Amino acid sequence: MRLKGQSRRHRYLTDGEFVSIREKLSHKYQVAVDLAYFLGLRVSDLANLKFSDFKDGVVTIVQKKTGRTVTHELSDDLKNALERARAIPGSVRGVTVICDRRGQPHNPETISEAFTRAAKRAGIPNARFHDIRAKSASDDTENAQERLGHARPETTQIYLRKPVVVTPIKRVK
Repeated sequence: MRLKGQSRRHRYLTDGEFVSIREKLSHKYQVAVDLAYFLGLRVSDLANLKFSDFKDGVVTIVQKKTGRTVTHELSDDLKNALERARAIPGSVRGVTVICDRRGQPHNPETISEAFTRAAKRAGIPNARFHDIRAKSASDDTENAQERLGHARPETTQIYLRKPVVVTPIKRVK
């Protein structure tokens, strides 16, 4: 939550930063950040994502924060991430995609903290799990509003953080 007088976050994770952080994560958390990026998920929605949400060529997510339902087609990248999730070692496979070795859902804070620790190990300052959602929006602005489940385009604009490179004007001769 933003306190009065604080500005909005403007941090954009570059592709290189994202990859560097991802490389410092365990297999399970690599799957988690991939799913968060492909689907534009909040960490709470990622923690609640169930295998049963994937069916008939789509994944349907009811967002915890807003109650909005967002349906994504199952791309090859999503199918691959889901296969990798099923292969995560553990004594019990839980109903949630990201779970502990006993099959219990992970706490969202645990997922977020793992990302923050990996960012520090990668030497990437000021990176947070929620920056993945902004990266997802910024990297595909055409579908960002629908992917993030926003009712208003103004809300989506908050997440568009990728710098726009502008060509300087040429000198008049």
